[in-house]
Order: sequence, then C-alpha cells, then structure tokens
Amino acid sequence: MKKIILTIILVLGLAGAAGAFNGDAAAADTWHRGISHNLAWDAVTTYEDGTPVDGEAVSYSIFIKNVATGAEIKVGTSSETAATAVLPSRGRYRFGVQATLGEDVSPITWSDNAEGCANGELFGGRWLFPFWPKNFKHR
Repeated sequence: MKKIILTIILVLGLAGAAGAFNGDAAAADTWHRGISHNLAWDAVTTYEDGTPVDGEAVSYSIFIKNVATGAEIKVGTSSETAATAVLPSRGRYRFGVQATLGEDVSPITWSDNAEGCANGELFGGRWLFPFWPKNFKHR
C-alpha cells in the first residue's frame, strides 16, 4: 500500500514539475501570429440555470490577456458572435469573451480554458517578433 501511495505522489509531483517548467507557451495548442485576430463563439442562449434568454439582447465584451504580465485588457464589444481583436503591442496574448445581458455579466471565457474552447483546443495570439540577425561575426 505504501508503494502505491508513494508511486502516485511521485507521478503527480513529476506531472506538476513538468507543468511548471513548460509555462504558458506549452499550454497552447496553437499560437496564431499577427496583430489582428478574428474570433468567433456560440451565442449565449440560456442563463446558467437553463432558463432561456428569449428576446433579450446579449452583448459581448472582447478581452486580451498578456501572457507575460497577466494584464487583462478590454479591446472591444460586439452584439454578434464574432469580432476582431487587435493586439496593442508585441507579445503573446490569450483571448477572452464575456456575455452581458442587462445588468448580468458572465465570467470571461479565456482561450487557455479547454472547457470554453471549440473541441477543447487552446489557442493564443502572438504579435510577430523580429527575425534573428544573420551573418553575425567579430570584426
């Protein structure tokens, strides 16, 4: 019994350590390059208890989250189920969307949460960095 518990602790410890070393970059299935990113999501049709949102206007707030700093920035709103997010500066970002219905506001669905992403596929945006210098030499 002690061997089984020790093995479980060891496996969990190794998995946790691997996650700590991989960081956020390894968590993303796909990093999309560019300044402008087209996003889409399913319409919110019910409240969390299953009550339909019949005839009520739902609006959506679009967010980005800087991977390095964790800063969350609202970059737009939409009454549709699609929007374009423009990254403000070079770096890696996660995308988020939040539904608003009158005074009620949903939590933000982030692109690093498999439960909220299409097919569970995580993604992020990366504003291109400069290419590395070539022909580097000592003179």
